[in-house]
Amino acid sequence: SQYGGNSQYGGGNSQRGGNSQYGGNSQYGGNSQRGGNSQYGGNSQYGGNSQYGGNSQYGGQRGYNAPPPQNRYERRPNAPRDGMVWQPGYYQGNGGGYDWTDGQYVQPPFFGAQWQPGNWQSDGGLYIWIAGFWF
Repeated sequence: SQYGGNSQYGGGNSQRGGNSQYGGNSQYGGNSQRGGNSQYGGNSQYGGNSQYGGNSQYGGQRGYNAPPPQNRYERRPNAPRDGMVWQPGYYQGNGGGYDWTDGQYVQPPFFGAQWQPGNWQSDGGLYIWIAGFWF
């Protein structure tokens, strides 16, 4: 279905749901508190097995020795439709450096959803991406 079932806001194999508090095997979640096998999360508290995650408490295990560049200034355009949420741009690790991903407006996965942007954190001399999530 569009919004899923078997959980607070979702239920497996749907556009916005799946077997957890906020997701499951879908575009926005899966099998965890805020993620899972999908575009924005996976099998962990805030990330994993996905475009922005990776089998851990906060996302992928890849760390970088050099810090990411400072975020670029983005002029936020007007939203194309009412109810859309701005996801700011960020630097994404590419295995040997960083690539800029522009900000964009997206449709929230459920009514009243808010986006917590991802960020880079230093951990023992390595810089690790903490994936953004819906809440």
